[in-house]
Amino acid sequence: MPVAKKQTAKKPVKRVRKKTGNILDKIQTIDFSNSEPFSVGVFGKPSSGKTTFASSFPGRILYASCSGGLKKPGELRSVSKKDREKFDQITITECEQLNEITEAVSDSEEHSTVVLDNLTSFSDLCLEQITKKPVPAQLSWGYATKQDWGKHGALMKSFLRNLLNLPKYVVIISQERWFEPPEGSEIGIPVVGPAATPTVAGWLVASLDYSAQFYTRAETKSKTITINGSQKNMEVKTGNVEFCAYL
Repeated sequence: MPVAKKQTAKKPVKRVRKKTGNILDKIQTIDFSNSEPFSVGVFGKPSSGKTTFASSFPGRILYASCSGGLKKPGELRSVSKKDREKFDQITITECEQLNEITEAVSDSEEHSTVVLDNLTSFSDLCLEQITKKPVPAQLSWGYATKQDWGKHGALMKSFLRNLLNLPKYVVIISQERWFEPPEGSEIGIPVVGPAATPTVAGWLVASLDYSAQFYTRAETKSKTITINGSQKNMEVKTGNVEFCAYL
């Protein structure tokens, strides 16, 4: 019986490029490590598990809160006491403070994860800086001009780009918003995304490594019942709640 030859793993051939003096000198090697930090955006209705999910990220967590300007954000009540000890919380009252946080944590080894909670309130802070007046609880038509909204989109992207470029795990929490398809679209189906302007939401989802919609539903279990002598399976509610996510 012939004996199979022992296979040895071939070492990858390292490709050496000659300097060309043009844009091709900027070609980079594609290499993703399993331990490399990533960014994720989570959006959903209140009490759908967004902050609890953020607490599962590794290392110390720098929690940048701008949800109502509370000294002790109510969102953290849903996090277990053990996980809450991982949090260092900073309340953002001005949008420029996010850049200050990004710069301070960039070279620091103290925090492995940065959480922004939430994008919707941070958007209001940016709009307030542009219009120089408080943002009402319910935005109305004419509050900001078309030019103001253009500045708002550019300002939001600049802050968020710096945050996403951090060499850390980045979690951006947001409320959810339904976006209607463009007029004349063949798809014709509304989509759900982070509660921000369409310009910011579209840019952010494309810039994140992962994006997830969180929601809850009634937990069910399969039960076999007999009807007229034949057995059928049916789903029965257990009375509990399931926390779910579309990734």
